[in-house]
Amino acid sequence: MNGRPSDYLEIECTYQDLKANVYAQSVKIRKHAPIMSCKNMKKLGIFNNQEFKVINWDNENIIVINIDTNEEHTISIKDFHKEYVVSSCRSYRKTMGGSRNIDNSCQHNIGSSNSVVPWNAMGVQ
Repeated sequence: MNGRPSDYLEIECTYQDLKANVYAQSVKIRKHAPIMSCKNMKKLGIFNNQEFKVINWDNENIIVINIDTNEEHTISIKDFHKEYVVSSCRSYRKTMGGSRNIDNSCQHNIGSSNSVVPWNAMGVQ
């Protein structure tokens, strides 16, 4: 998809991101893209495998809405990979509780963090 840079937010995945979250990978996120938490953050009222939808972003933060509660949350772009993933296979991951080995799931192997995975079906490239 040939979008203008303002059409999506590109977040690169680094080695440090992979150390914090083995499911992390470089992504291009568009508005309305589904994302999912991949850890418990009880102080924020966010739990593993909770679903969100991206509604906007700026240079430092992503604004999302909780699919279940309609509560708005702000995610730091620099911390995105530590706590969230693009929700590519929601039903599969939720069933497995996020514990499935990524190499055997429907996502691409994250061994190469330099490749950007196309998420066209999710409105995300």
